[in-house]
Amino acid sequence: MSEPQAAAGATAEAGSAGAMQTGEAGAGTEGGAASAAGATDTAGAAGTAGAAGAAGTADTEGGAGGAAPDLGHPAITDTDGDGFEDSNDPDPNNASVPGDFSTPEKILQDPRVKAALAGAKAAGAEVATHTELTVPNVSGYYLIADGAGHFVASGDGSDVGRAAAGTEERITSYADRTLDTASVQFTGGAPVNFGFSQGTLLRGTPSEITLYSRNKGVCTLNGASFAIYTIAIGSAVIDATSGDWKTQRTIGVTLSTQGTLTSACADSFAANLETTGGWVASVSPLSSFVTAGQLSYMCVDEKAAYAPTERWTRASGASCTCALPHSVSCSAP
Repeated sequence: MSEPQAAAGATAEAGSAGAMQTGEAGAGTEGGAASAAGATDTAGAAGTAGAAGAAGTADTEGGAGGAAPDLGHPAITDTDGDGFEDSNDPDPNNASVPGDFSTPEKILQDPRVKAALAGAKAAGAEVATHTELTVPNVSGYYLIADGAGHFVASGDGSDVGRAAAGTEERITSYADRTLDTASVQFTGGAPVNFGFSQGTLLRGTPSEITLYSRNKGVCTLNGASFAIYTIAIGSAVIDATSGDWKTQRTIGVTLSTQGTLTSACADSFAANLETTGGWVASVSPLSSFVTAGQLSYMCVDEKAAYAPTERWTRASGASCTCALPHSVSCSAP
């Protein structure tokens, strides 16, 4: 589940380095431990994936076939313990800004989150808000087709019924029940944004999960610099046979903003996510568990996939990076 931020039909000059929106996220694990949260680009729900046939808890290894590369669990600093990593926190020394969102329980108590959940439920798309810890391992690659999902409710009533952009996503899950993600959203045959997350909270049961993420999204379209800070909650039913995610339901809520909002950025967000208190709810029938070779917009190299700006080392020792929009560039070892 990627965040329900981009709508199908959104445009961007995929070949130019600042054309796609970029998103990051910060968070902490329960108890305020520095582990980070995240999101793809701006606003919406957490991204995820389930390894085919993966069963048991998050301590187990992922399923076969689509295993994502383990790039390491990054150390994250969350000075005020509010769930937002310092570099993605509007005020890293003040836990009241944007608020304490360090645990699922605290996230669920926020009145803006409650309003979005109620709106989704009223639209027939209730998001499951699990807090159980018996979660499956959800490492792998996932694909949501362009236009497969759509928006069902929003804070201002706009964009309801509009199709959502497609998503390619890499997920790595850890024993502390957090996720790291890298993703690219695309529509009309071109990528429109990309993003990363660390520390998205994973809760639920072996058959149904809920993801809680604390996100920062930055819009740089046409030279803009506008950020939104969001909470995203997404739930999905896991197909134990295929590893696919079904009945995905997601809300995204904007907690605060920074910078000057441009018309291009405002148009790029779903509904009223560019405003504090804005929210949107979306559904998607299927997020398919795939191999890296089945992805078209992420950089695929040696059976692994990466988002723009990521770096890795080939088996030969060559240093590589994923350049915009999705080309692999490597230097000799």
